[in-house]
Amino acid sequence: IIEVYQDGLKLYIAGDNGTILRSSDLGQVWEIVNSNTNSNLYSIDIAESDTGFAVGSGGTIIRTTDGGNTWSGMTSNTTNTLKEVRIKPGNFRAIAVGENGTFMKLQNNVWSVSQIDTTDLNSIAFQTSNTNRLYVVGNNGLVLTTPNGGTSWIRLINNNINNLNYIFLEQNVIVG
Repeated sequence: IIEVYQDGLKLYIAGDNGTILRSSDLGQVWEIVNSNTNSNLYSIDIAESDTGFAVGSGGTIIRTTDGGNTWSGMTSNTTNTLKEVRIKPGNFRAIAVGENGTFMKLQNNVWSVSQIDTTDLNSIAFQTSNTNRLYVVGNNGLVLTTPNGGTSWIRLINNNINNLNYIFLEQNVIVG
């Protein structure tokens, strides 16, 4: 198991070899869903509209438009492993981050790729009060922010400390 995502009573799990598990009753019963990939999946996120994404090794991106019943591949234009994907609620904007400073943004059903650092990026979070403010954490204690949806970035911390693996803004938590 790599990541668990909860949406109300629904739970989704992404894992190795394209594994996706889904529960509609908070984990009482689980079903295996065909992801149509054998790549390791590291992150999964599904919006209120039942559209969602999972990302993983080798630049893998898969998409669902029916709440996780079916999945299909998308072109990512990168071979870097993608470590996390997040969808901004109410605004349907998807962002993914990964190895070698990879930052990806979904626009008009096409993923654009940019390199915002040379360090692996591990997690991303939207600021709830400002839809254009994003935070990214990565290896060697890297913390970046952007006030404009990813056009420019500001380095907040990079102290060569331990890798930072997860950021959760609602509780102001960064986990190494």
